[in-house]
Amino acid sequence: MKVVDPAQLESMVRPDGLVMMDLYTEPDLGFNMGTVVFAPGTYVPPAAHEQHEFSYIISGSIKVTVAGVEHKVSAGMSCNIPAGEVHESINDGDTECKLVWVLIDY
Repeated sequence: MKVVDPAQLESMVRPDGLVMMDLYTEPDLGFNMGTVVFAPGTYVPPAAHEQHEFSYIISGSIKVTVAGVEHKVSAGMSCNIPAGEVHESINDGDTECKLVWVLIDY
């Protein structure tokens, strides 16, 4: 069993303002897991991943746009963005959004 205490890990602030923390990276299993915080107004431009992305919203909300369709994802909700799907995200609210993400190779 492996236990991770986020209090003992370092966060990284990306140039776009996201505060990221990697919890698990298991390349042999094709699995990565972490947390991210979107401050109000944080915008992540269009991008795609080689892995399938699964997210669970802990608090707040973000708007995710895929193929011109906007999806509001709020606390308690989860979502899946298939590998290769171009998406962009913005926290258009007035509170931060915290979520857990998982990237998985299939």
